[in-house]
Amino acid sequence: MTLRAKSLMPFGLVLFLGSWMPALAQDFTFALDSQEAFYDPIDGAASFALLATIDEDVPAGLEPSSVFAVSYNLAHDGDILEATGVDFAPWVDALNFGAGPTYIDLDLAANGGDGLSLLIAFSYIEAMQPTCEDPIGVAAISYETVAASLIADTVGVSTDVTWTEIPVGIDLGNFLAFDDSFDPITPEFVSGTVALTPIEPPIIRGDANGDGFVNALIDALYLLHWGFKSGAPPPCVDAGDVDDNGELHAILDSLYLLNWQFNAGPAPPSPGPLTCGPDEVGDSLECLTPPPCA
Repeated sequence: MTLRAKSLMPFGLVLFLGSWMPALAQDFTFALDSQEAFYDPIDGAASFALLATIDEDVPAGLEPSSVFAVSYNLAHDGDILEATGVDFAPWVDALNFGAGPTYIDLDLAANGGDGLSLLIAFSYIEAMQPTCEDPIGVAAISYETVAASLIADTVGVSTDVTWTEIPVGIDLGNFLAFDDSFDPITPEFVSGTVALTPIEPPIIRGDANGDGFVNALIDALYLLHWGFKSGAPPPCVDAGDVDDNGELHAILDSLYLLNWQFNAGPAPPSPGPLTCGPDEVGDSLECLTPPPCA
């Protein structure tokens, strides 16, 4: 089951939403995994999902607890991320003979777009209520980047999705409950970290003018015109670094091209001059306008 908007099902419960005193700390953990997501600096777009799990540290000789309900309140940086959906684990969809959970309340734009809130009551049927002696995945929470924040960003950024007690939606906090009395059990928390990493754009090394081909004379003249006649820089700066030394130099890079073409010198390092692909040698040179091969 995928949820992308608020969804309500008949509940048949009266929830007390006042100020609760949490029950004594239990050996439960709410956790989000961490991910690396890749975006193109040209459009800044990326998407990913974080898996929310529950785990109970069951003391020796005791039985694991059956969980009736969980409430999640998550916070993220709304300038970078947007929550877009929730995909429940197959066992959640199969609850109540395939009807799904007894109750779901979801807000994907809580806290002015900086949070997500989700309340799930699994089932009145105890045999269907989950136990968590091993970490059990409840839902994959989907996010997309706010593209404008990453356009032209060739460095990347790391951002956290955290469990927060600040009211961000239905004001229930982060807790689990064993029955419909909803006495809240407060778990431990493990937040998720997302590394947003720019993809390395494809280049054709030596294609200084960005026409999709390497013509030693034309591309060398382009570099010299840029260097000495205030011409436009290479549209893909990394492609103009003909000798792949991590620097763009009008004379040295143009001479490298001419030496290759007319004096049987070494060819521009890969990717080029006849191939198109990512620069395998990391440097600080950008390529905001990839060649037509992209």
